[in-house]
Amino acid sequence: MFRQELETELTDFVRQQLPARPTDHAVVLCLRQLRVGEQLNGLTENASADMAADVYEHQPDGYHFVRSVAAHTAARALETTALHAKHMALLLQKCLEQLTPPIGPNAPPARPWRSASYPPTYP
Repeated sequence: MFRQELETELTDFVRQQLPARPTDHAVVLCLRQLRVGEQLNGLTENASADMAADVYEHQPDGYHFVRSVAAHTAARALETTALHAKHMALLLQKCLEQLTPPIGPNAPPARPWRSASYPPTYP
């Protein structure tokens, strides 16, 4: 499904599927799980996809953990391979929708996102 580095392809994919709006602000998605699959079922196929991620928002004093998000989608069709890109877009949309209402000054304490542990812990 990905021909280049996952980060590059997923970033480009997100920008195509979910164009930026003037009210948006950048977040960092730290993917914990990304699973895309197909299962043959006689004449039909079942396609499914799962995503779990931790979301971080950049603030002046560092990256703040916002929350963990997750989503699942599935569909049945005669041929499901073509559904994978749509499923990815839907998963991203479902995960990002879990971030409303927007976060801000009430965010948890800052911590470096590159050293994030799972599940998130605080000092």
